Amino acid sequence: MASIPTQYEVVVDIRAAAADVARVVSHWGRVEALDDASCRLHMSVDTFEWPTVVLTSVGADFEVVRPAELRDYLRATGERFARAGSRLGSARPEEN
Repeated sequence: MASIPTQYEVVVDIRAAAADVARVVSHWGRVEALDDASCRLHMSVDTFEWPTVVLTSVGADFEVVRPAELRDYLRATGERFARAGSRLGSARPEEN
């Protein structure tokens, strides 16, 4: 599987210990320590959904190193979640 080409090489610096991030990422990416409190995540992907789930699951601040398209995808996804969050008070009660 490692030899199958993917569309994007994702590189993200995360402000969390490498061991903590590696527990979330498992075999879906490679994590390298930058120092005791931060690490770099590498993922080879065809779409940005999975890196988005991983980054959300880690629950730490991060910076996208590359590709720029991931920044755009995260921005659009964040805006979508923000809109949904702002509508929570206007949701209809569930019918029983």
